[in-house]
Amino acid sequence: MMRGETSKKIFSALVAAGAALLLLYSAREFGSAWYAERLARRGAAAFDREDVAGAEKFFRSAVRIGPKHAGAWLGLGAAARERGKYEEALAAYGKAMTLTRDPGARGAARLGMAAIYADTGVPSPPRKKDWYSKAMDIYELLVKEEPENPEYHLLLAFAAMNAANPGLGLSEMRKASELAKGPEWRWVHTRLMGFYQGANLIADAEREIKMLEGTAGGGEPAAPEENGPAAGEAGPAQGPEEK
Repeated sequence: MMRGETSKKIFSALVAAGAALLLLYSAREFGSAWYAERLARRGAAAFDREDVAGAEKFFRSAVRIGPKHAGAWLGLGAAARERGKYEEALAAYGKAMTLTRDPGARGAARLGMAAIYADTGVPSPPRKKDWYSKAMDIYELLVKEEPENPEYHLLLAFAAMNAANPGLGLSEMRKASELAKGPEWRWVHTRLMGFYQGANLIADAEREIKMLEGTAGGGEPAAPEENGPAAGEAGPAQGPEEK
């Protein structure tokens, strides 16, 4: 998932989580909760300005003053991830999950965790493979919750390929292409083309190229061709590169 898309999901969830927070506090704690909310919103604004270091400071202050603020923990997770503090980011996302039942906030935390597992690794190949498997577990849960969301199928496809499960990867990629509509269609099929190229499925890649060339204006074709049977064995592919 692209970095900007991740941050949008996180900070749209922050507003709902912050509103729910006030119900958790007694009257005596209300002042601290209100101040934590202000700090969290300032952190979100700093993040949007790409001042990640400043955002991290605001979020860190917010969780210290209002430790029940799920949105602030989400923001801290996002900022820590951007600064390469992956273990701290995972802990922050996990903390947010324990503090809210809001579907948007919990979904944002899951996406943040999965992005870390899918996009980062360590020098040891076995550990990296394990991280991709963890990403798969999260994306499979998201697909189960929102089966009509092509983005989740696409993310699961990339995680599956990197976890050496090309069969699931190809299946999920094709599912994403079936579900994509409107502006999403070209985005998904562009990645499907790259996926086929990386897997050395030349005929499939050429078909996608022709479909994309036929929609150079950015629109969706009236009736996209069905994906044909895969030719050859699919090899490992890289996930979508963050900008």
